[in-house]
Amino acid sequence: MEHDVKARLGSALHAGEAEDAAEATRALLEAGESVDTILAVLRHTMDEVGEKYRIGEYFIPELVLSGKAAEAAINILLPHLTSAGDRFLGTVVLGTVAGDIHDLGKTIVFTMLSAAGFRVYDLGADVPAVRFVEKTKEVNASIVGASALMSTTVNRMRDITAAFEQAGMRKDVKIMVGGAAVTPEFARMIGADGYGKDAHEAVVLAKSLVR
Repeated sequence: MEHDVKARLGSALHAGEAEDAAEATRALLEAGESVDTILAVLRHTMDEVGEKYRIGEYFIPELVLSGKAAEAAINILLPHLTSAGDRFLGTVVLGTVAGDIHDLGKTIVFTMLSAAGFRVYDLGADVPAVRFVEKTKEVNASIVGASALMSTTVNRMRDITAAFEQAGMRKDVKIMVGGAAVTPEFARMIGADGYGKDAHEAVVLAKSLVR
C-alpha cells in the first residue's frame, strides 16, 4: 500500500499535480511513513524532473508545475520539519537584484531548491545588497542566490559581493548567480562562487556548494 502511495507521489510530481502530491504526502504521514523517507522520494523524483529538463524531455512549463507540486508536498511536511533543521541540505537566501523586478526564473529556482531539500528564503525582486546580508545573518544561511535579467541591473551583483566583504562574511557564504543578463565570465569577474544558467543547474550548483 505504502509503495503504491509513494509511486502516486512520484507520479503527481512528474505530472505537476499539486493537489494530488499533497494528498499523497498526507496519506504517507497518516500511514506512519517517516518524514525522511518522504523527503527522499521528493528529492529523487525532483532530480528526475531536473534531468528530464536538462535533456529536453521537459520544458519550463513542466518544470514550474512540478516545482509547485513539490512545494505543495513540502507544505504538508513543514510542521514535521520545524525542529529538524538537520534534514535540510542547507539554507539559501534568494532574490532578484536591486532595480530588477523580474522574478519568474528566480521563483522557479526557489521551488526547485526547496524540492531538492534546501530551506529557502525568497526575498523577492528589487532587493538591495544590504538586505541579502541582513537576511543571511538572520537565518544563518550558507548560500546566497542572486538573479538579474536586465543588462542595466546585472552590475548590482557586484554590490552584493562587496556588501558581504564589508560585513566580514564573505568567507562564510557561498554566492551563486544567474539570470538572463549573467554569464559564467561575469560571475567569475565579480568573485561569485558559481553560475547557474537555469533552475536545474542552480540545484546542482547549490548541492556542490554545501558538500
